[in-house]
Amino acid sequence: MNHPMRKLIRNSRRGIAVVELAVLLPVMTFLVLGSIQTANLIYLKQSVTAIAHIGALDASQPNADESEILSRMQDMLDARSLQATAVTVGYGTTAFDDINPGERFEVSISVGIQENTVLSQVIPVSGDLQATLTGIKQ
Repeated sequence: MNHPMRKLIRNSRRGIAVVELAVLLPVMTFLVLGSIQTANLIYLKQSVTAIAHIGALDASQPNADESEILSRMQDMLDARSLQATAVTVGYGTTAFDDINPGERFEVSISVGIQENTVLSQVIPVSGDLQATLTGIKQ
């Protein structure tokens, strides 16, 4: 026997499920996309820091050449498909090749977040990530 009340309850439960899906689907989608964007930003920061660290190691070697350091850092950026807005080796306004042994130098990389993230059109993030390391020229 098919009772009309049971049919009404079953249809009501389906309606509740549809409403729950309509409410939770956008929230869950936003959480997933936000997690992907956060992971991408962490990867971007780690990559920029690692490349700056390798550049500083290269620059601290005896007879280091600014063009070779910049070339190697650019190769590493290209290998990770990153677009840098600035890559510098020096100290202040002094070029690396003009720094004397025993003096400090800085290796600095700056990358635009929007140009280097996967979901920048869905979850807009602006600004630059920068890594700067200081060393002593040998």
